[in-house]
Amino acid sequence: MGTVLIRRTSKEELLWARSLPSRRRFNSSNDYIYHVAMLELLPSTYYGVQASLSTNAPTAMRNQFTASSISLANGLYDHEDIIQAGWMVSTPLFGNLVPRVFIHWMVDGGRTGCYNFQCSGFVQISRSIAPGSHTQPVCIYGGDQFDLLFQIHKDVNNTGWWLTIEDQVIGYWPLALFKTLNEAASSAQWGGEIFSPRTAPGPQMGSGQFPEEGYQRAAFQRLTCVVDESKAWAAPNIYNVMDSSDKNDCYRVVEGPWGDDNPWLNSFYFGGPGGCEI
Repeated sequence: MGTVLIRRTSKEELLWARSLPSRRRFNSSNDYIYHVAMLELLPSTYYGVQASLSTNAPTAMRNQFTASSISLANGLYDHEDIIQAGWMVSTPLFGNLVPRVFIHWMVDGGRTGCYNFQCSGFVQISRSIAPGSHTQPVCIYGGDQFDLLFQIHKDVNNTGWWLTIEDQVIGYWPLALFKTLNEAASSAQWGGEIFSPRTAPGPQMGSGQFPEEGYQRAAFQRLTCVVDESKAWAAPNIYNVMDSSDKNDCYRVVEGPWGDDNPWLNSFYFGGPGGCEI
């Protein structure tokens, strides 16, 4: 087997990372803005989250990021723990505008944690895919569509929260890292997010199209599932799904059909063209 190449984190990347939100849901400051177009489950007990993410290539300027991800969280405000995985476009984090796999974890509302390998914590297992790997091929507007299946779940031996992409085990976050995620998550989320200096126009999210554009145009996530209290994978109950988007004139979500036994059930479109007043 080959050896996976892990990018060395530069001093500039570390400085930029300190400007990122300490909580994934935070109030935009005078200097920066942060917006999401996401679906979220009502609070319950969750041991895993899954979705197949369309592999898009939105544009972003310097000191911005735009991402599509799945995540699990537990705790409130300054005591929130989060684990997150998906793909991101970010020149400060990756050195170019190529969409790449990313991971993010934090404890106590951001007092501990980081993106990718900016700190110790995530244990890399795969020798072929790692945070920083390209997500290729990318979707073609009006043409072929591609997606990658991301899954985070707590293993039965209580070793940690494991990340898989397609059928490959990427690595895990040891339970010892966490305070409120050491037992289970209380919320699960899917969707897109952007971060930008307030002085710059907002970056694209998803494919750069509004979700109403639909298939072959808008970004999507499908095959959304959670591991519920029964410790089995299950489709989310549509009546427990909330739209937590916070800037609908710029970025939003449109739900698709929900149910079982169809690759396009339990799906949604999301995103926006950016450039709007933020």
